[in-house]
Amino acid sequence: MVALPIFLPLSEAARKYGLDEAHLRRLVEAGKIHAGVAMGEVVVSEEEVRGEAIEQKGLRKEDLPEYRQFDYLKGRTIGLKEASVQYSVPIMTLSGWVKKGIIK
Repeated sequence: MVALPIFLPLSEAARKYGLDEAHLRRLVEAGKIHAGVAMGEVVVSEEEVRGEAIEQKGLRKEDLPEYRQFDYLKGRTIGLKEASVQYSVPIMTLSGWVKKGIIK
């Protein structure tokens, strides 16, 4: 199965990744971020906006919203297998996070 690109409303993408809406509009107009119109609203490629956020803000991917969704687990002890099952995160990903010091 081919993974289709995800498009978000421009305003939501700007909010989610902490970027200025006007800056994103300029990138769209310059052809640096793919965009379209859905239901009368400008939508942008989430992958490209994420890349812009990483580049512009010097973020690591671990700083992005989709990685921060488990921040509430800080300080909570849970085994890798249990965490993998409970939160649908592959054990290999969790092991990599341990090696990088993201989790203990």
